[in-house]
Amino acid sequence: MQNVVISKQATIRLTADQWDLYTNAQTRECAVAADAINLAIEDAFNAGQSRTQVESIALEVMHRYADQGAYDSEPLYMLSRLLDELFGGLCCKKRFTELNPTDVTCRGLSFSIREFPR
Repeated sequence: MQNVVISKQATIRLTADQWDLYTNAQTRECAVAADAINLAIEDAFNAGQSRTQVESIALEVMHRYADQGAYDSEPLYMLSRLLDELFGGLCCKKRFTELNPTDVTCRGLSFSIREFPR
């Protein structure tokens, strides 16, 4: 539709357990890693980056936390699911236009998406 702009904002609060991170040290380290991954994805998505750009940024951060398992197959799969949720894809059955704009849940993962008019 012409002259219509829809902007989406994401707030991502996945835990270290949801990212399937681990460490031999303290659990707090994994929480820091999860927060860093969440923030990188959230900032890139909210800045209007493409799916490929958001994925690249996320992978960069996840690689930094590889010693906590962030670059293992489980977190990489979680990233794929999250990107499907944010950008539409195979993971979730509904697209943004069909979702409640205040709460989105994809197979047990919750984060919020708010629409802001430009």
